Amino acid sequence: MLSEKQKSLIRAICFDNFYIKQYALEVLNEDKSKKNERFVKEMTEKLHELQVKLPANIEGKVYMYRPEEFNAKLYFHDGLGNTEWIDSVYKTIHSSRKAAEAFTEMGIKNPVTLLLYGKPGTGKTEFVRYAAHELGLPIFVLNFSQMIDSHLGETSKNINLIFNYIKNNECILFLDELDCIAGNRQTATGAEKELSRISITLMQEIDRLPNNVIVIAATNMPSNIDTALLERFSFVKEVKELTYEDNLRFVEFYLNESGAIKYFDEKKDREFINVAEIKNQRELIHKLNQIISLKIVNE
Repeated sequence: MLSEKQKSLIRAICFDNFYIKQYALEVLNEDKSKKNERFVKEMTEKLHELQVKLPANIEGKVYMYRPEEFNAKLYFHDGLGNTEWIDSVYKTIHSSRKAAEAFTEMGIKNPVTLLLYGKPGTGKTEFVRYAAHELGLPIFVLNFSQMIDSHLGETSKNINLIFNYIKNNECILFLDELDCIAGNRQTATGAEKELSRISITLMQEIDRLPNNVIVIAATNMPSNIDTALLERFSFVKEVKELTYEDNLRFVEFYLNESGAIKYFDEKKDREFINVAEIKNQRELIHKLNQIISLKIVNE
């Protein structure tokens, strides 16, 4: 009689999704017998080395992060305002995902859809990777620069191909910089009308996704996104800039958790960073890494 893990493995092979490796590892892990000990050890090592590839027709148009690739140790989850925001939004995703499972059993389409907005560098992408790590889900990211084609209709065809593949995977679909590809159709002119068609295609494809695909989008300018597309997102959350107190806590956290504290001069280097003026986590990390790099080179 097939176990649930074996059923999942066969299902994964049939749909050619990213869970083949994961389910194979789980099946191997179930076998505790002495007889298969060597086989389990060898195959487990091989699977850990295996690099999973996307199908050729969408390779380059979409890329993915596996949950285990995220370094949770260096994720800033101990700020003042920062902690409350992360916990609140993650709880929204987690509870909505649980509800989506119940909706699936009732035959109701109600996937989790979230739009994050805020200034550049505030940690929108990093939060998505954190959420995926906590949920144990891969992230598929649409590579808009490779997806857009000069031939009429080809961009929409690329989107169709990607969504047809993604819908067979329990995952997070991340639409970064959504405003760049899904502008307001009401104000579109000339070449922008092709982008209007993309907005329509995105809406149609999001509507077709199953409940086990979580859709998260990020933008710096939500006002530039097509209104009908905005309505596809059940939750809209602002990602705010770090406060001065958050900056101080982040510097301490980052240096201690990375082990780079030995390269940091508390007084001199803190003046160089000038945390009072930096409002964006990306810039703060860049400044810290500059200091660390110079110290390492000059050792």
